[in-house]
Amino acid sequence: MKEIDANPLFLKSLNHISLQCHSVQESVDFYTKILGFVQVKRPGYLDFDGAWLFSYGIGIHLIQSEEPDDVPKKSEINTKDNHISFQCESIGAVEKKLKEMAIDYKRQRVKEGEIHVDQLFFHDPNGFMIEICNCDILPVIPIAGDMIRSCSRLHVPTTEPAILLFIDNPVSDSHQHTSQNDLFGQVIKDCDGHAHQLQALLRKMQEEGSSNQTSKNADHFGALIHHLSLVRNKRCLMAYVYNRAEVIQSLGWTIKHDTDLPDAIEKKLSDSENEYFKKHYKNLQSYMTDLDLDLAVDMVPPKDPYIKVRVLEELGDGIVLGDQVANLPMHAILFVKRIDAESYISQGKMEELTS
Repeated sequence: MKEIDANPLFLKSLNHISLQCHSVQESVDFYTKILGFVQVKRPGYLDFDGAWLFSYGIGIHLIQSEEPDDVPKKSEINTKDNHISFQCESIGAVEKKLKEMAIDYKRQRVKEGEIHVDQLFFHDPNGFMIEICNCDILPVIPIAGDMIRSCSRLHVPTTEPAILLFIDNPVSDSHQHTSQNDLFGQVIKDCDGHAHQLQALLRKMQEEGSSNQTSKNADHFGALIHHLSLVRNKRCLMAYVYNRAEVIQSLGWTIKHDTDLPDAIEKKLSDSENEYFKKHYKNLQSYMTDLDLDLAVDMVPPKDPYIKVRVLEELGDGIVLGDQVANLPMHAILFVKRIDAESYISQGKMEELTS
């Protein structure tokens, strides 16, 4: 693996945070019922009390403190304390819910030019700070000389766009290639937009107590449109990725060695796709080795087990064809089993005569 200076530890994404608790069950109730986390299976080898939760792309690992009384509880809300922050659709809706649940909180606004970011701070049962905000409206601008690394959960432009594969219809023009990358990214961005709009409409309908069983209004139809658009875009992306996988698999039948991949194709493969090709090629070669049969010699099923061939170079005496030993001088024409001649045809030592 080539080391990248900007990511010396080869990190991919945030996995989880770990918190010590006064009471694991009380914390589970808080994070599942208030923040919407889901409790997931915890490895059985862990011999101490705790719980694992997951949602929004990250995990929270709760650990029962051996000395619960020694874990300090905080009553005063200090927005500068260590905390974890969650993005929300509507600050107003969150604030309303916090009031309904009688949860003490503190509201704060951050200004950056014409941009206003609203934040709500409150504690979990252990005094750990939780922030809810609409920080996504604040641009993420790297300091000069630094670069943001993106992962599948974060759509941040990087210095190198995702490389797309155009084998059936090669694109030599770099501008066209970039446009195709931009189009793929735009579809993903559209999916995010539809998902956010759909969640906002569903939340609004839930707060208003409206039901699609009794009445339908603009919000219901708007939610339906966003849902169908999201499904359509996802299907298009899945079809595109599936097609790429099929094209990569087909290369395994035409390339003689995994290092023989043409540069024009290899440079259009992402690292994961390149690795996928090598593993598929390796498995295919291993399968054919076990069978002792080259399945890639002729991709067209034979109509007849016997074929007529011409010898293209002097092969000499003692050549074994099936259960016979033959003399194969140059230009000799033979009628032999296809399976016996395939290796010579692939080496260019024989040619099949079709008439």
